[in-house]
Amino acid sequence: PVTGKKVSLAQWKGKALLVNLWGSWCHPCRDEAKELRAFLGRHPGTVLGIDVEDSKVGARGFQKRYGVRFPSIFDPYDELVMKLKAPGTPTTYFLDRKHRIVAALYGAGKLALFERGWKLATG
Repeated sequence: PVTGKKVSLAQWKGKALLVNLWGSWCHPCRDEAKELRAFLGRHPGTVLGIDVEDSKVGARGFQKRYGVRFPSIFDPYDELVMKLKAPGTPTTYFLDRKHRIVAALYGAGKLALFERGWKLATG
């Protein structure tokens, strides 16, 4: 984990979840940070990040600079990215209460798109 605290999908058992693949080096990730922060303001505790091809120092700096604080799994070698078959960063997956992917967003997201995916995950 980026924060030093253990992160497990089990923490969200029975709850919908937004999973965001990001990196401090990723310009579109920077572009969507404000939108993701707004989503977090509406839905606290619902986001799990996967920090891709990054350093922990870079990741912590990104979260501090852009004010996006959510648990993130450190994936410096793209192991999770490959399992998810993600096309790049940022990529956002919306998981329903059984943690099945019900929607995906490729590229920088906007609040309205995050809300639409969230509605599919929770509806």
